Amino acid sequence: MDARRSSATVGRGVRSSSALIAFAELFLQIEIEQIDFMSAIYDFDTLYLPLERHAKLKGMHHAAPTLL
Repeated sequence: MDARRSSATVGRGVRSSSALIAFAELFLQIEIEQIDFMSAIYDFDTLYLPLERHAKLKGMHHAAPTLL
């Protein structure tokens, strides 16, 4: 069943905008938490060195370790 309007002047666009804002805030908060989690697990400063060696051994482009 459809939700009732919060007032007579509130149209579908306004309701859609508020739902989109709520979703975007939730999504971005989860992304920030995931970045913090992954940063805590991996030491990105030392992770680059093995990737750089692998890229050189395979003859990859010099930007490959950064992309990997």
